[in-house]
Amino acid sequence: RSTRKTCFSLLVTLCQGSDYNYKKLLEKICQHHEYMSHFSNKLDTQDLSVDTKPGHGYVGLKNYGATCYINSLLQQFYMMKDLRDQILCNDPPDTEEQILRNIQNIFLNLKLSEKQFFSPSQFLQNFKNYEGQPINVRVQEDAHEFFNILTDKMENEFSKRGQGQLLQNLFG
Repeated sequence: RSTRKTCFSLLVTLCQGSDYNYKKLLEKICQHHEYMSHFSNKLDTQDLSVDTKPGHGYVGLKNYGATCYINSLLQQFYMMKDLRDQILCNDPPDTEEQILRNIQNIFLNLKLSEKQFFSPSQFLQNFKNYEGQPINVRVQEDAHEFFNILTDKMENEFSKRGQGQLLQNLFG
């Protein structure tokens, strides 16, 4: 990452105030794109289609800019069979944020969707941090802090249906 950043910084510096360097850089970029376009015909476009589930059978979650930490955690939770079963097989309580209902919707789509990815937009719109602020999808947040907030909210909703210790029992 730092090498790439340094390289781009060098390119910007070389092009500043030099039309010649700028035009040469654009020519090289265009040549590279033209060269790479020859390979696009050889790609298996089946897995590139957003309308088709990939051959491996897993459905992804759409990234809204800086939501990869959220998507990763939700996908990890989905892969935990005991947690997934508890969320999918029980009716979530009605709460203001409806965390479990939104996670249930995500899990259902990860399991049953025929598309390549699912958009967790409802979850992102409803989820609030400890201060009651919604998620800013353009700002990368701390994954551990998000984990703590999410599990607190999940425990809270699980306790409303008499399963307050569920996550503690699953995670130890």
